[in-house]
Amino acid sequence: MKNFLLALGLLSFIIGCSDKPCYEETDFFLNVSFYTIDSTGQPTDTVFDTLYVAGVGSPYQLEYTGSTYEFVLDLNNDSTQFYFDFNEEGNSDQVVFSYKRNPFLVSHECGFAMFFDSLQVESFTTNFIDSIEIISNTIDDSEQDNVKIYL
Repeated sequence: MKNFLLALGLLSFIIGCSDKPCYEETDFFLNVSFYTIDSTGQPTDTVFDTLYVAGVGSPYQLEYTGSTYEFVLDLNNDSTQFYFDFNEEGNSDQVVFSYKRNPFLVSHECGFAMFFDSLQVESFTTNFIDSIEIISNTIDDSEQDNVKIYL
């Protein structure tokens, strides 16, 4: 009887653990597009040869996907500050984004992830940046642009 209970306990432990891989997205990014205004007054997508980005309080990350750049937000605070250095001539600006964090359980295999909503621009400098427009104030698993920055 003792061996039976031990085998049953061991079998329950093995079956209870899941080693299934996670196939769901668990990283969500702030999607930013940059625009310049052409001679007719129309915005034009801007792609940089060199763009340096530093995140304060967040591991900075720059991923290029077409004309959209993806940035990591700070998971531990309700705001993230970025420094954008647009060229080697010292044209840099600072932008502070604020947001609300919403943790959620993706699945047992994937664990928790963080959605962000109520995205706002708290402040920005205007050395190179002209204006900032929030397109979508929710950062989730969609790949839509959240922010347009006009230079």
